Amino acid sequence: MSELWTGLDLRGERLLAASARQESGRLVVERLEEVASTDSRLLSLIEGGCVRLTVPDHHTIVKTIRLSETGSTNLHDRVQFELVQSLLEDPAMFQFDQVTSGIPERHLGFIWRKEYLNELTRKLGLGDEPVVRPVSYRARSIALGRGFLAVCDGRDDNLIVLADLAGKSASLCYLFNRHVVDIAVMPLGGHDLTGEAGRRGFGVDLRTLMNYKQSTLIDAGISVPLGGLYLSGESVNDATVAAVQESFPVEVSIPKPHEGFFGALDDTTRDDLPLYLAAVGLTVN
Repeated sequence: MSELWTGLDLRGERLLAASARQESGRLVVERLEEVASTDSRLLSLIEGGCVRLTVPDHHTIVKTIRLSETGSTNLHDRVQFELVQSLLEDPAMFQFDQVTSGIPERHLGFIWRKEYLNELTRKLGLGDEPVVRPVSYRARSIALGRGFLAVCDGRDDNLIVLADLAGKSASLCYLFNRHVVDIAVMPLGGHDLTGEAGRRGFGVDLRTLMNYKQSTLIDAGISVPLGGLYLSGESVNDATVAAVQESFPVEVSIPKPHEGFFGALDDTTRDDLPLYLAAVGLTVN
């Protein structure tokens, strides 16, 4: 039996937790719940396992790095070196992460200020030095993509976009051939998603941002058309999907995780499954 991982996703005022492990190559989600940073259940969630937090995308510096995968130096170390060289400040002030994009010689690097990560950890009530093990981090958009790939059906040969509306921004994750190929973030402050006009305006602005990002993907060698758009978030409902659909020629829908990954759930948690995609994605290495 593999080690237990717990993912904590801070979504505005909500904190969603997922605990999972790998069994015989299959993800088994043992626990999903909403907790408060002051709740004693939070400490019970992180005891005896690894803990990972989402970092909001607007606090994440993203770098696209082109490097050959051949060479005498470890690829991970070479990407890390490139990230360090991009900084004008002391690298000791920052923490780094990276993913392969599935496109030859193209890698995505992520940079966070350690000061902010410490602040985020304290905000969740874990303190500067968590009780059990050090906390690790992942950009929300990356966690979103990992969660979707782990528990949802995707069109493997198409380019699809996930947009998760959490707090004051939407995390966007671009998937192609079961790889995260790009990410983006979109502020939500200018849209009242409780009204029809606000929902339509969000759809128009989302299409504009996605058109721009797709043009950059063409330069990376991905020229296929968009195959689908998935929306999730507390403010996403059938009315939101219908309004956004007006701006897109492809199907807009809400992701549907397979309930078989989650065991026995109460009706409330079952309805909220799309909200847990980022939390689940934190448990996937």
